[in-house]
Amino acid sequence: GRESTLKGYTAADIADQFVGGIYSSWGDQTKDWDADQLAQAKNMVEIREKSVLIQRLKEAKQQQALLVAPPPLHDFGQDSGSKPNDFDHDEYYSHTGVPGKRMFRSKESLLPQAECMVNEKEGAYPNPPPAPKVQAEGEPRAATREVYRCTCHDLPPDTPQVVVQQIEKRKNDEKTALRPCYAVTDRDDTTLVFESRFESGNLYTATQVGEHEYDLVLRSDTNTHGHTQWYYFSFANTRRGVSYRFNVTNLLKNDSLYNKGLRPLMLSSREAAESKTGWHRAGTDVSYYANGVRRRGVDQYSLSFTVEATHDDDTCFLAHCYPYTYRDLQVYLHGLMMCTTRRRVVRRTKLCDTEAGNVCELLTITDNPKMPGFAGKKAVVITARVHPGETQASYMMQGIIDFLVSDDERARELRERFVFKLVPMLNPDGVINGNYRCCLAGHDMNRRWAKPHGRKHSPIFATKLVIEQLQRETEVVLFLDLHGHSKMKNAFIYGNDARILEDKFPSLREPSSPTGDPPERSAERALPFMLSERAPCFSYDQCDFNVQRAKISTGRVVCAREFGIVNSYTLEASFCGVSATKTHFDQPALLALGRDVCLCVLDRFTASA
Repeated sequence: GRESTLKGYTAADIADQFVGGIYSSWGDQTKDWDADQLAQAKNMVEIREKSVLIQRLKEAKQQQALLVAPPPLHDFGQDSGSKPNDFDHDEYYSHTGVPGKRMFRSKESLLPQAECMVNEKEGAYPNPPPAPKVQAEGEPRAATREVYRCTCHDLPPDTPQVVVQQIEKRKNDEKTALRPCYAVTDRDDTTLVFESRFESGNLYTATQVGEHEYDLVLRSDTNTHGHTQWYYFSFANTRRGVSYRFNVTNLLKNDSLYNKGLRPLMLSSREAAESKTGWHRAGTDVSYYANGVRRRGVDQYSLSFTVEATHDDDTCFLAHCYPYTYRDLQVYLHGLMMCTTRRRVVRRTKLCDTEAGNVCELLTITDNPKMPGFAGKKAVVITARVHPGETQASYMMQGIIDFLVSDDERARELRERFVFKLVPMLNPDGVINGNYRCCLAGHDMNRRWAKPHGRKHSPIFATKLVIEQLQRETEVVLFLDLHGHSKMKNAFIYGNDARILEDKFPSLREPSSPTGDPPERSAERALPFMLSERAPCFSYDQCDFNVQRAKISTGRVVCAREFGIVNSYTLEASFCGVSATKTHFDQPALLALGRDVCLCVLDRFTASA
């Protein structure tokens, strides 16, 4: 199927080659087939009565009809050596609206998949496909065509500095400015113009499969063959009142919150300029399903939804969650440090340089942060955005910072009692490049806390050094890593059962009761319970304190086992929303959750707790 074996053959040609139940044009390829592929081919031959099929094909010879290609008998791209985002220019497989079915689409025509009708006397045979529809004058072309392909590539690390300087200089030249991948021909051309060559954008290709329908392929995380979940792109040249159907065809998770009420986020440039309307939930007929495609042995899933344009010639943006880019962080921190009152309680320093040369920021918030020593204060370490596509973490972090630097009496008490070490963006390289989960090395840095590489995972390496230094000078009472969750609703916490610390830190072992019953282990569960009492979006029932084998190298587990931090957590906020209120998480709700975390820290770790 992938090699276009049957492309261009007439029905008669295929009839002559249909020998022994297997197309002879496949030749010696069958010797490399595994048992499942051979069984599938044999089953196809047995179901379709061979003699009846040949007779039908011979009858079709008079009409010179073309037979629609059957579904491929091997995994899409698994054996062909294709690159992760390498799609054939001559043929394109797309969903038919029903999970698990595919249809052959060429550049020349859109012949529907032949249905298989069953007749008890003659067996099963495919109906001859209908003749191609004659295109009327002025009617939009219905053939598939690629209208966007991201052509941005990083420069090799050994690129001479002179070449880099020349490229940077040309970027500001109007003659060499970034041009759209598709040029609109005239006013009657209604083709959408896609773009994702901006910070955090990750659309790879867009293929028009109908007048107002597009199949989209997301770019995999840098140096990986997967991790496609986050999306962020724009489309222009809209028409007011027209509904556009988008099908994201290369997602990998077997379940999604899109089947539980989640809707995409949309921003209209015209509405933002005219009515100050920002990001809002949009999309109808939202569905997430298996599309029947396998690439590199992995099942692919599709997300389909429809959005309606409200203005002519508008530029709209679509995203999986509220975007929060590296530039947004820099603008926020610049404004924070420009305020004289807030600058007195905040110290902004460089934690480290990333592999791409970006600065990973470190904030210290306390009274007199520039003074050496901690004067008996305890330490709290909070990190965010180790997974670039989980933008909820940045909004929760901003809520924490906003409260800690405010004039609220409780914020002042927190600054008097604690030293807060905050890393707002652990993976700036991944955020800039539009990755969902990985850094530029193609690694999930939240699985590298046990043995981080000094260069490839420099933010993790440097954060551990900060915690180690804090442990020598004072007590770290809390480590909190902020994340987003793609399958569950509400906000909740992943913690550690205290028993994982007892072997290495015997002093933490709780004594048994006088009756000999095992101790009630509640120290690590107190903060999550307090948060559930304060934040309406937080669910204590969804909190989990078991440590799975796959999570032993995550931040919360490593900080607990290596540094003895009992209150070491991962705070998750859903991409969807709150079950009780049946509402989506919005930016104010995420900011408020960050504030509630600060208040729970005050309640949990002060002397009056």
